[in-house]
Amino acid sequence: TRNTHGEPMPISLRPLDDGRPIKAKMSPGDGVTTDLKKKIAQAAAGLATPRDEQISKMSWPILIVLTKQLEQIQTKQHLLRDSTVNIIAKLANLSGQQTAVAGLSYIKVQGLDMENADPNLASVGKTNINFKSTSGDEIKKCHKQLDTKASHFGTWIQTAKLESLKLFTAKVTADDNSAVRAPAVAKTSNAAKCAKSAVQGSVTTSGSSAYIIDGPVTKPIELDLTKGTGDFGLAGKAVTDTGDFTQFAKKTAIDLLEVTADWEKTAMTFDTGKITSYSSDDDFRAAVGATWA
Repeated sequence: TRNTHGEPMPISLRPLDDGRPIKAKMSPGDGVTTDLKKKIAQAAAGLATPRDEQISKMSWPILIVLTKQLEQIQTKQHLLRDSTVNIIAKLANLSGQQTAVAGLSYIKVQGLDMENADPNLASVGKTNINFKSTSGDEIKKCHKQLDTKASHFGTWIQTAKLESLKLFTAKVTADDNSAVRAPAVAKTSNAAKCAKSAVQGSVTTSGSSAYIIDGPVTKPIELDLTKGTGDFGLAGKAVTDTGDFTQFAKKTAIDLLEVTADWEKTAMTFDTGKITSYSSDDDFRAAVGATWA
């Protein structure tokens, strides 16, 4: 997103701040599980019907298939749990880091007219170096833009769409001993726009005066991660320097891609209302054969 000056601005990964969308992925079979438990209770009740032998006989093969399906689904959910909790923690960490970058980016030295050509003779407070940062309102505005996109989380958290990830780090304005760059200090002998060489500030002096040309202290640096072969450019898919944010970000992207692939492999498609869901099961056919032998 961009701030009020049209500059790109790092923001918290708001759809990832709220763990519920990802947690929902942790239990992809919850709807099926609920239905299975309901049908298991019905089949068990049918099996316990002493006055209707036919219902009791039909319930047994169904109960076998339902309990087996429930066990399979719960096993898949359990196997996904650790990796999903791990990626939630990593994404929350990444989200917090991006929020911090948003607060640190675009810190600027404000322009200032010292109102005296000699700083030593300037009034109290007129030689102070003052700073300005991205306002809370600007960050909130960006967050609101992301909130509107949060509802689409389920559509982009797919292996086919996790092709790239854009993150940001904050960088301090580099020293430059060969050319003028803002922020800078200069003076003018008459009323004029604060400037030095080709560098111009936002303040205009009222007369002969020293001044500060406003300029950035920090700025965001874009970090574009591309999936490539699935390693996002991280050799061996391993972090070798725990203090390297880029490595951490790449490993997080790798883990997200792999966990997403695992989610997609565990689609729960068993339909308790279709006879084909049962008739294709070997245990069901064996139970039917044994019941009516």
